[in-house]
Amino acid sequence: MAVKIIDALATDRASTDPKAPLELVEWSEESGRIAFPSMLARATRRARQDGRAAPTLIALDALRDLTAEVYRTDAAARELVDQVYAGRSQPIHPKARRVDSAQLRQDGIELTSGLLFARDLEHIHARVSEEPVATLNALALFGVSSEVPVGATSHTVRRFGDAGQARMYRAGEEVPTVSLAAVEESFGIGHLVAGLEIDFFEALAHGFAGLREYERKLRAVRRAIDRLLNRIAWWGSREFKLYGFLNYPHLPKRVFATPLIVPTSIAQFDAILAGFNEIANRARQAHKDTADPNRCATSTRVRDYMAQTRHPQGRESLLELFLRDQARISRVDSAWELQESGPGGTDHFLLWDDTDPDAKPSVEVIQGFATLPMETSGFAQRQVGYATTGGMVIRDVRAASITFLEINF
Repeated sequence: MAVKIIDALATDRASTDPKAPLELVEWSEESGRIAFPSMLARATRRARQDGRAAPTLIALDALRDLTAEVYRTDAAARELVDQVYAGRSQPIHPKARRVDSAQLRQDGIELTSGLLFARDLEHIHARVSEEPVATLNALALFGVSSEVPVGATSHTVRRFGDAGQARMYRAGEEVPTVSLAAVEESFGIGHLVAGLEIDFFEALAHGFAGLREYERKLRAVRRAIDRLLNRIAWWGSREFKLYGFLNYPHLPKRVFATPLIVPTSIAQFDAILAGFNEIANRARQAHKDTADPNRCATSTRVRDYMAQTRHPQGRESLLELFLRDQARISRVDSAWELQESGPGGTDHFLLWDDTDPDAKPSVEVIQGFATLPMETSGFAQRQVGYATTGGMVIRDVRAASITFLEINF
């Protein structure tokens, strides 16, 4: 048996490198592994660390210079191998293989452990869902202006008016004269910034995992700046002298005549409808038809309340009747930002005119979202996104108004 196995090894080795020393192997019953002369020192050291017997390896001086070519051609060499193994109590095990044999890859594997790992049968969906984000309503409702150029540190709007009256002329009397007046209002400018940081090696790992880290972080930077711009459009910033619609100076503010309830009688329903019509008519009646709103917005729950509250003796909703009474208002918009945002947790009801350039509210966006070049420091990368705004501008506030609604439904 020993000669046949050594002969097979010699034939295999001769096909690659006939001059290389023949590496003799045997099966070690103590370790349960195939052992090789080239691994003698490491195998012995590991066995001592584990507290077990070292594997039995062939390392005989008599066979040190034996090569595959010599073994195949020299009968004396084959006889020497037979003599060496004939004197051993245990022949070479039939499982012995060369170190570069493909069959050797089974050593050290517990063959009873199975073929499947813990997550081999788990399916991971290719599509990754994103966390939903709330719609930002300010810019969609009021529109955007980019009249102010980049680089300005403040901006100002001016309005002119005149005073005086004419009279019937009588000889010898003075002719009355008119006068002009001008008012101006100045606004600040604010720069909105947010940044991202990426570690070079983490980026490699995220790229390998297909997480698109840079794309997701850049989108998060854009969202952060958009959220701040939306908040400024509603509430402004006193520190930077920026106005929003809800804190705009000189804007008329009032409280709704009656709390909003689920009406159980015609009188209650009519009182609520009359209250909405009154606040929509006030600007037109107070300013001699020179100011008349055509847009309105309120919180989502008040918009739903108006659409779902029906006349006690009919099928028409409060919303339908309100729009029928208001010729210039064609719809009631909703914005979640207007819910519980007033004094004492009240909701807002807003009115404005977007047909007159002087009366139309607009958000001054001087610089839209942009990014600076990527900064690199060692293996860390940093990028900053920014935008510039001048806040809300309403040149003529007469058509605009804010009403606070107390909710009791």
